[in-house]
Amino acid sequence: MNQTISTTELKDLLAAMKGAKVVTIVANVDARLNKAARFCPQGHQVRTTKKADVCPTCVENADTLEKEEADLAGGLGSDSHWDPDTCPVITALRGVQPMTVRKNPNPGARKISHVNGMVNWVYENSVNRQRGREQGEDADLFVSHPRKWGTRIHGTPFVEHKGKLYVEMKVERVLGTRYEDADGQEISADAVAPFQSPKKGESARQGVEQEIILRDYGLDTITAVTFGGETLEVRNTDATDAEAVA
Repeated sequence: MNQTISTTELKDLLAAMKGAKVVTIVANVDARLNKAARFCPQGHQVRTTKKADVCPTCVENADTLEKEEADLAGGLGSDSHWDPDTCPVITALRGVQPMTVRKNPNPGARKISHVNGMVNWVYENSVNRQRGREQGEDADLFVSHPRKWGTRIHGTPFVEHKGKLYVEMKVERVLGTRYEDADGQEISADAVAPFQSPKKGESARQGVEQEIILRDYGLDTITAVTFGGETLEVRNTDATDAEAVA
């Protein structure tokens, strides 16, 4: 049976860590699902930020179909009178399409992430090491931008934001992900997928092929932590503020 500690004890444990450490955590976080999703009559999800009335997937399919039909017409010789502008299928795919809006049936969904990685690490150094592995000694030096939110607490793995603490982690492996509704009942990944925003990778800005993944986990969302071969269950308390962290 795993030992149980409080959030306060977890905070003290992480604050006392010196140097980079490999840890595994389980975090129960807000799934951050959109309130609704839009679909074209063909069933394709339309993820544009604007209220588009043309489905990008349909337009792409129309381009493919037009090329196939043009190649076929060319093979039939000069007697072929095929015209892409009058082809009913192509014009329908490229034309105005009334969108169907589906409301998210699980607005309070939670995401339970089981991840392995490193704390007390330096983002900029990790990116530069990855550049060196991929590009050799001639790799350009990467300089990170300031964080968009939060302030790092020197000598700890914590980021403080509006009085709350977050653990800044370099994610090496995702060991598991599942979702629960507001009542704690498990829901499938397929059920939440249409309401998730597309992920924006950082590999292009980092200048690497294998992205260095940074994630911030609220201290009060961590339900288990493993390091040094020992797993500790975490009992949530309200002691997640930054006041006691030196």
